[in-house]
Amino acid sequence: MVPCIVIDMSKLKRVEDLSVALLKALGDVDPEDGNHTRRLERFVALSREVGLQLTFLDEFHEAATVDKGAPILKCIKGLMNDNVRIVPVGIESLQEVFHRDMQLSSRFQFGRGRLERITDKKVIGSLMVHISGLLSTEINPAAVPYVLEQTSGVFGHVCDLIENTFLATGALTLEGLKAERELMDCLDHVHP
Repeated sequence: MVPCIVIDMSKLKRVEDLSVALLKALGDVDPEDGNHTRRLERFVALSREVGLQLTFLDEFHEAATVDKGAPILKCIKGLMNDNVRIVPVGIESLQEVFHRDMQLSSRFQFGRGRLERITDKKVIGSLMVHISGLLSTEINPAAVPYVLEQTSGVFGHVCDLIENTFLATGALTLEGLKAERELMDCLDHVHP
């Protein structure tokens, strides 16, 4: 059973990228196979097969951009019609996305919330294991406090630093994290 998946909408350049991202998140063996419509159909079937409960669409406000807004919103509505449970996440402009489309505004309620900062090193370690798929013994023990210190426990920054390092190096070493950290300007603006 797959309880949930998370898709970063800001990384989608075209509407077709949504179907690929959805299939990748479920571990499809060839997520780029077929056209967009066939991939969406395959995603719906695979999501039922694995018992997918929730699909979080992070940075959902990005779905409202002029070049990809309408087609992506149409896909989201289609997935919801196929009983895929969608949880949109984003900044306050997300409310504007809902107001532009009557079907979306009737399906979603906007609520403001703020994630607490992570302070527990065990949570950072768990995120490292979850994001990378590595065993905890394969992660440099010094990497955990480093990630916590550099991100001040801001959830999105923790995930970005871990994911970007793992994608760039295939490992979670202190050296790799430090090299990736230098590229992440956004972390310079994190206050404890």
